[in-house]
Amino acid sequence: MSEELFAIASVEKAHGIKGEIILSFLTDFPERFLKMQSVLLGKNQGATKRFAVAKVDVQARGARMKLKEINDRDDAESLIGSYIFVKKEDRVQLPSDTFFTDDLIGCTVQDEGKNILGVLKEIMKLPAQDVYVVESDGKELMIPAVREFILSVDVNQRLVTVRLIDGLAG
Repeated sequence: MSEELFAIASVEKAHGIKGEIILSFLTDFPERFLKMQSVLLGKNQGATKRFAVAKVDVQARGARMKLKEINDRDDAESLIGSYIFVKKEDRVQLPSDTFFTDDLIGCTVQDEGKNILGVLKEIMKLPAQDVYVVESDGKELMIPAVREFILSVDVNQRLVTVRLIDGLAG
């Protein structure tokens, strides 16, 4: 498939005998499921099929969904391990100064003096704030993802500029 797709939920299990499925969210915007009339569903990006949504019930950590084409438990169980995908243009519009994780992973990270610190390899989701994990020569540098430390992000140039303070630099 030439078009890039993004997983926003995974099918965790079947529910009941009428073909409902239980979804686990891979998005910070679960309300989007309430507006969906159809979904792209598949085990991977290259093997998706469009299904019509009959109904959906969104809860705190997931959703229960009924697809028009799935009418019994066996068919619903065959979908376990599949993902709901969206096209890039169907992703949620983010507020300014907010970025998708996959847009940041792999970006070069530099300090205020334009010294290259490494590559952003992971974003840890912690209760207080996210933490950027920057890797350089097998070492990791952890930088809190707050305005005090993250000075600029340019996803087009794949560049993140940060301010380091004493004790933060490796």
